[in-house]
Amino acid sequence: AHVTGEGTTVPVECTGEGPGVLLRAGGASTCFDYFPRLAGLLGQHMAVITHDRPGVGRLRDTGPLHLGKSATQVAEVVRATGVGPVVAVGHSLGALIALRLAVDHADQVAGLVLLDPTPTTPAAATTALSAGLRLMGALGPLSSALWVRRARHDLGSGPFDDEQQAALAVYTDKTFTKQAARWAGSLGQEVTELNDAVAQVRVPAVVVSAGGNKPGGVQRTDHQRLATALPQGRLEVWEETTHPLHLQRPDRVANTVRSMAPG
Repeated sequence: AHVTGEGTTVPVECTGEGPGVLLRAGGASTCFDYFPRLAGLLGQHMAVITHDRPGVGRLRDTGPLHLGKSATQVAEVVRATGVGPVVAVGHSLGALIALRLAVDHADQVAGLVLLDPTPTTPAAATTALSAGLRLMGALGPLSSALWVRRARHDLGSGPFDDEQQAALAVYTDKTFTKQAARWAGSLGQEVTELNDAVAQVRVPAVVVSAGGNKPGGVQRTDHQRLATALPQGRLEVWEETTHPLHLQRPDRVANTVRSMAPG
């Protein structure tokens, strides 16, 4: 199926029947194959929406990326599929899009599963992230090689099934760092606005922090803050995981999503 919005036609897959689930990948990655096993694990009981919004994944370009615009594009897809309100599942930067969706388009969201979200506090961390993204984009192939090395270190040796291997290929795509750098220009101001709006979210939310995040470190501290700031939020720490926990624990992701489904 295809959905047309803002003059652009985007491919959309909606598999299964029941309450809706929306998937949002990290960085500027494609959502197709990013979340291993989820369509199969959830499809018997839920309708799983997979799509790439304009400018990312299969539809990538070179323009800057914005949380608010991304959330609006996602909301158009949810409305077009007719399976909303959805449980919005986002990993890393994708978690911030899911959160922005819940703020700006509350009628389309039934719950949030935020998987090791990109920290939005303190301000110095966001500034450092933006600078790091710019540097990653400037380093080209070297940055890509460093990213792949880091990702494989985080994930260890597996074993991984075919769907996890496909997800690993997406996560370590050679263009990942160049594409992710497109967030650098807008991220600082937009996360400040998002932090101010989090208290408006009125749906159940699970903030998942990787076990590899150090207690007292930037990631864990921000995840605790976010879970507390969300009126119906709770924090879960998944031990023996690292940032790509969507790859490491697909069954647990699916169970968490099912627990958030309306009705």
